[in-house]
This record gives sequence, structure tokens and C-alpha cells, in this order.
Amino acid sequence: NKLAKESKAVKNANVILPPDLITNMQKEYNVEEAINKIEITIANTHIFGNGSIELTKDGEHQVQKLLALIAPYKEQIILGVQGFADSTSVLQKEDRWWKNNLELSVLRAISVQRNLVNKGFPREQIFVAGYDTGLRRKVVDKTLKDNKLAGLRTVTFRIEKR
Repeated sequence: NKLAKESKAVKNANVILPPDLITNMQKEYNVEEAINKIEITIANTHIFGNGSIELTKDGEHQVQKLLALIAPYKEQIILGVQGFADSTSVLQKEDRWWKNNLELSVLRAISVQRNLVNKGFPREQIFVAGYDTGLRRKVVDKTLKDNKLAGLRTVTFRIEKR
């Protein structure tokens, strides 16, 4: 019927990544779909160390795995990298010039952006954002037993149509 065809056409117009890819991603990542965007959060791993802007080895591995999944679509998407910090206050040290968790979050997003660009993702298709714990969204991973705050030190990838 005509209404069903129109509904399907509208739904397909909002497809950013293939549905089977999203289904596979949901097995390993926290994936939220909305109109015109998909947000993917890497969970169950330590992406960053406490107070660090450098990806851990596991964090870099996870980012590269996700990049491999979305790379075939890189000409069709814009990628947002949203950095987050935990609720621990930033300790001032000589080798750290960020003053608070908001600055730390932005620098984490920039660190991931650089990693993606070095691996071939177009810089002009990446935007970055950082969030203070006051703006923290539901990315807490309660399965991290050794350090529950580590689940807050993460990034969310926001994928939109280009």
C-alpha cells in the first residue's frame, strides 16, 4: 500500500549505516539510534587512564576496531568524537596543563580525533566535543569491577549523514 511504501522510504532516508552492521555493533558497543544519528560508546574497557589524554593500548585497539567497521562509509558520514571524564577532580601536576574535567574531556576527544586522522579518516569530517561530569550522560559501565570510574573515562562516537 502507498502509506507503507512512503513509511519505508522515510525510514530508508534516515539510514546512516546498514542495519546488519548496527546489529553487529550492538553486540560489542552501546549503540543508540535516533533520527539522523547513531551514537556508539565503547564500554567494558579502560579507554583512558586516570587524568590521561592518551588512549590506553586497549582503548586504541577498541577505537581501531570501530574505525574498521565504519571506514567503508567514511565518505558518507560525519563523525563526532565526544570525550568524557569521570567525577574525580583533576590534580594539578607540572606535566598537565588542563585545569578541569571539561578541558580534560575535550583533550581526550582531540586525542581520539588525531588517532582517527592518522589512520586515514578525513579530518574535515570529524568534530569534537567534551563534557564535564555535570553534563554526563548514561555511559556509566557498571561491569568494570576494578575501577567503576574508568567507565566514565570514555568517548562516544556520533555518526551523522554527510
